[in-house]
Amino acid sequence: MLPAIKMSSWHDGLLVRPPAVIAFGELRDILLSLTDFDEGKVDLICSSVEQDGGCELLDEDADCLFVLERILHS
Repeated sequence: MLPAIKMSSWHDGLLVRPPAVIAFGELRDILLSLTDFDEGKVDLICSSVEQDGGCELLDEDADCLFVLERILHS
């Protein structure tokens, strides 16, 4: 079973919107469209989330922080 992912966006230390819970496959699709279908980069991000439990990404201007966290189900 693929994990669910909590995705949140931050700007200047403030939460931009409530975190969204998405399926792992949805995360992959979103990242593919944002990276112009750079599968290597997407694989690296997804494996980091899956293995390490999370990942933080900065946008190109370094003013927005995106936090991806794996949600563990019992």
